[in-house]
Amino acid sequence: MGTRYLTVKAFAERADMNPEVVRRLCRRGDIKARRISNARNSPYRIPEAELDQLGVPA
Repeated sequence: MGTRYLTVKAFAERADMNPEVVRRLCRRGDIKARRISNARNSPYRIPEAELDQLGVPA
């Protein structure tokens, strides 16, 4: 089974965080995330497993 990815909005809702805080953590590398393309404004996709890193049950 493959890795499930969440949008910033979905991740923020499940982690009870502000989406802008999630984006900032992604930029700093505190949350391992991928961009959909190489474009600078490309949205992040975050592995569902990163919720565990924050102590949030998946």
